[in-house]
Amino acid sequence: MNTTPSLAPTQIRLRAYPAGAVTEDTWLISHDPLPTLQPGEIRVRIKHLSVDPGMRGWITPKRSYMAPVQPDEAMRAFGVGEVLETASKYFQVGDHVTGFTGVQTEAVLDGRQMRKVDLSFAPARS
Repeated sequence: MNTTPSLAPTQIRLRAYPAGAVTEDTWLISHDPLPTLQPGEIRVRIKHLSVDPGMRGWITPKRSYMAPVQPDEAMRAFGVGEVLETASKYFQVGDHVTGFTGVQTEAVLDGRQMRKVDLSFAPARS
């Protein structure tokens, strides 16, 4: 067994819509490299995730208030993270942001979909 840690980010992906209860077979763990930043995008190290009841509805093939997560996509989640790289005029390296990040350790995200977090109101803790 290879015990060398992966240098690529980790993603938790929906393997398939569950027929009943959600089990570990519902998920696929991947270590895919991130794409190169395009204008307006930011690369974020995700530090905190929110686990919400609505997530169960997002992994059914029925549309509700949001489109369902598709098989092979990273599971949708609201997160907070630190900007590691930027191609956006609105964010600098070191900024903290919040928004839909997905269940992953790092992500390339559309900066227009993220909001800056003012750490003077709520300091980040690990």
